[in-house]
Amino acid sequence: MKKLTIAFLLGLCPLFFFAQSADMAPGREGKTPAQAFVPNANKSLQGMWDLQFKYDMSASEQFALSNGIYVNGEFWAAEWNTDTLVRFDHDGNFIEWFTIAGLNSVRGMTWDGSSIWMANNSTTIYAVDPNTQQITSTINLNLSEGARFLSYDPTADNGNGGFWTGNFNTDIFLVSMTGGVLMSIPQSTHTLGGMYGAAIDNSSPGGPYLWVFHQAGPPNDALITQLQLPAGTPTGVAHNVEFDLGTSGYLAGGLFITDEWSGDGTLTLGGLAQGSPDYLFGYELAFQPGDPINVGSQEILGLASGCQLSDAEPVQVRISNDGPITASDLQLQLYLDDQLIAEETYPGPLMPGATYDYTFDATLDLSTPQVYQVSVFTSTEGDINNANDRAQKTVASKVYAYTPVSDNFDSYEVGDYLFADFYNIGKITFFANSGSTPSSNTGPSGDLNGDGNYIYMEASGFDAGDQAVLTSNCLDLTTVEDPQLIFYYHMYGSGIGYLSVDLTDESGATNNLFLQEGEAQSSSSDEWIPALIDLSPWSGQVVEITFTGEIGTGGSAFRCDIGLDEINITGCSIIDAGATVIPPSGGNAGSISLNPSGGTPPFTYQWSTGDTGPSISIPADGNYSVTITDANGCSTTVDFNVVKATEIEGLNRFDIFPNPVESEMRIDIEADLSGDARLELLDLTGKSLRLLWEGPIQSFPATTFELGNLPAGLYFISLSMENRDALNAGSPADRRLSTKRIIVR
Repeated sequence: MKKLTIAFLLGLCPLFFFAQSADMAPGREGKTPAQAFVPNANKSLQGMWDLQFKYDMSASEQFALSNGIYVNGEFWAAEWNTDTLVRFDHDGNFIEWFTIAGLNSVRGMTWDGSSIWMANNSTTIYAVDPNTQQITSTINLNLSEGARFLSYDPTADNGNGGFWTGNFNTDIFLVSMTGGVLMSIPQSTHTLGGMYGAAIDNSSPGGPYLWVFHQAGPPNDALITQLQLPAGTPTGVAHNVEFDLGTSGYLAGGLFITDEWSGDGTLTLGGLAQGSPDYLFGYELAFQPGDPINVGSQEILGLASGCQLSDAEPVQVRISNDGPITASDLQLQLYLDDQLIAEETYPGPLMPGATYDYTFDATLDLSTPQVYQVSVFTSTEGDINNANDRAQKTVASKVYAYTPVSDNFDSYEVGDYLFADFYNIGKITFFANSGSTPSSNTGPSGDLNGDGNYIYMEASGFDAGDQAVLTSNCLDLTTVEDPQLIFYYHMYGSGIGYLSVDLTDESGATNNLFLQEGEAQSSSSDEWIPALIDLSPWSGQVVEITFTGEIGTGGSAFRCDIGLDEINITGCSIIDAGATVIPPSGGNAGSISLNPSGGTPPFTYQWSTGDTGPSISIPADGNYSVTITDANGCSTTVDFNVVKATEIEGLNRFDIFPNPVESEMRIDIEADLSGDARLELLDLTGKSLRLLWEGPIQSFPATTFELGNLPAGLYFISLSMENRDALNAGSPADRRLSTKRIIVR
């Protein structure tokens, strides 16, 4: 029997950080943060998607194995963009590396029963003898773009044979054995993007079909979709391979069909998932058309990043019926990172096209500050498409941060995306980088100073409107004056939509601070641009700042590397003068002594008297002021209105005990005089904090006074009386004063 076709597995860059060019084509220039892997138990599509094998290919010690086939009891694969090929045995064990003279950068492979045909992203395909490992012939394809994927179809051209081929985001073509185009499927018809592998299926009922392994966009970048031939329209059947690999962050590689692997003629739909490590996988190809049941999860509602999230956060998900048949008994799985939290059922019914907002009985513990990945899966018996089953949301449980908050990103490794005071919560990720970004014609050539790191949004493989979102910790601006946000940005690239900076205040309102639409530089070597934003309108609040970069509607996502560097949220700490004021009295000079706190020492002083020390002598009453400046250049000015005081004549006793005071004190006063008196609690600057008592001094009560929740420190108890004779004579009232120091602990 003539062997079934084996379709190519396409080349891809390593799934670690580097690898960016339109030719590299995993569509992802840098690795996104690992998303929570969640297996979907629903594999009820008429016995389809039973996993036959899953081989870890890391034993080859080759990076980014790009494609492969199963021929004569072994797998062949190629390393992306090199001349190296690799052989593995039936069980996935490494055999050898080898090269083929005259062949480099293999992107696709397929088998016609006697030769392995290889494509290398050019318009030439090569026939290779698997025994001699040599090129035996070539075919020039009448295509405007090179062939990335390749699948031999023995039924094409009235049984003369041909190849299904295409590129990343192109039409799909059927070409003859002489390279002529027999037919094409417009991209607008097949609707698929990020195509890496394809396998012709002439055996399954209802066919023929073309199975395509492609990147549909996160989180479905390792998706197998079925097309109905000859029309080339999607049948609705799709399967996310990630769910069967036990991990996440994988990209589509390529696809093949064989009846050799099982040993009993069972068909295998196999492929290569590109990641770390690369995996060769195989499913039993047992497709039978059935009812088009298609349910899924649209989005997680309500749950949002914030400060001090609780240990019982509610979760609501919008579920949908995307098929033409009423669905019931929808099974919902709630995951936090890679842990199953709850399995619940929505009985329905859910009508075609309808949605329902389902709230889980279970809640999530997000009280530990970190970034969480929340996932909800929705499926039901007979669901033909698991690609829409998953809804994901990245949630940052934040901590409080105090200014200054500063990051130049030099302390991180290239490729890091976890930062001390900022969280990646967008679909696209900001990565740390040095030098140029992997893409050409976009991004900076280095950081602000030329020898350190910066961060940039890695947009390759995403779509117009997709966003990178970097949000700050909860910034406490209650202890600073004149807060400011300072950062530098680099926006070179035709695909850039905009960079926006927004502030969320304590009321939850969003305030736009900055907006730059389109590119701001014209080359990678252009200087970084500074931005200075006044945050003083939000002094005294706890706020959050969010940077958002978006891919524009024009241009390419490969040209959208927005860079940020030297992000600083600064402000001057509020300086407490810690002043002790002793008014002049009885012909003796008074004094003002300072003991500042709250800023960064050492402090300098500039008095209105010209003095520059922490204390001054005040010979008379009047107005005095001092400017205190800390080591950061932050300053505060304190004004003092010192009122002349004379000792109270006839005051025989003014005692306070106990002293130091904890919560209450007793004050005893005896005087051989009459008149109204005031007893007040003062702070060190002479400011009245509390009126303790007032009335005729002869009626002063023998009692105790409660201090309440007074902070520990040094205070004054002031007993004052007015000189009524001077007041009646029309002169300013002469204040007679006696003070006692107390210590509160």
